[in-house]
Amino acid sequence: STSGGGFSLMAEALGLSGMLEVPVVVLEAQRPGPSTGLPTRSAQADLRLAMHAGQGDFPRLVLAPGDHRECVHLSAEAFNYAERFQIPVILLTDKYLADAFKSEELDIADGIEIERGQLVESTQGEYKRYLDTKDGVSPRAVPGTKGCAHTSTSYEHNEFGKATEKIEEVVGIAEKRWRKMKSLEESLPDPKLYENGVEIPARSLDGETVLFLWGGTKGPALEAQRLLKAQSLNTIIVQMQYIYPFKAESVKKILAPAKTIIAVEGNISGQLEGVLRQFTGISAHHFIRDYTGRPMTGEGIADEVHKV
Repeated sequence: STSGGGFSLMAEALGLSGMLEVPVVVLEAQRPGPSTGLPTRSAQADLRLAMHAGQGDFPRLVLAPGDHRECVHLSAEAFNYAERFQIPVILLTDKYLADAFKSEELDIADGIEIERGQLVESTQGEYKRYLDTKDGVSPRAVPGTKGCAHTSTSYEHNEFGKATEKIEEVVGIAEKRWRKMKSLEESLPDPKLYENGVEIPARSLDGETVLFLWGGTKGPALEAQRLLKAQSLNTIIVQMQYIYPFKAESVKKILAPAKTIIAVEGNISGQLEGVLRQFTGISAHHFIRDYTGRPMTGEGIADEVHKV
């Protein structure tokens, strides 16, 4: 668990996790930067950092809860995905949400299941820790599993974990690792949609006014949605929980027919809107960006929507 400054110092270890295919979860509660910035304030400006930290290409998952209940469930999902796909997972929250208090029902953790992924009990012959598989995930052994001793190295390696620079082995293992991204994307749920403060099934938003957002802006946006509804302006919230890999086809089906897309973010550069444009070609029509370090408010978002 850390903030953006601490996470920056972990980038080398994140890359090591990607090379070794060791499950790891990082909770990054964002605060304004760069450098020390506003150390006691909140922001949403580390999305690109989470997506690209560490040199070279390696698969990872970036996800962002929007409220306390989602913090509990997505934390569990983060560990499940990390072990299932043997990848680093970055759980992005923000100081506003991380430091907030809220009463919840005692059933908040009900339904959570633990997934350990593919585990090896024993093996015939020398253990191929990095066995080339269709989905890119190689069955792993927990320490002490009989017959499953292997090498873990930060160097590029072959299926046995032994360092190599042979072109065919280098290419093969890199493609094996990256194959996880497609398998991972296919396993992710669609974005969440809200209308009148209530979650609704994902659908094509033909002719709708959309608030496109992520993370701790969810609560203020839901309040803004209720305020706007009282003033006869209907909006649909599209909340991205699973951001990278990006569910491009699903998001396109939802957002492409929308009349107006308003990206709501706690940063100056519109990082999520940029990710949307990068993977779908869809651009937001308007932006609500807050980089004061203070949490957004429902009234503030509603006022900005009226200006649009």
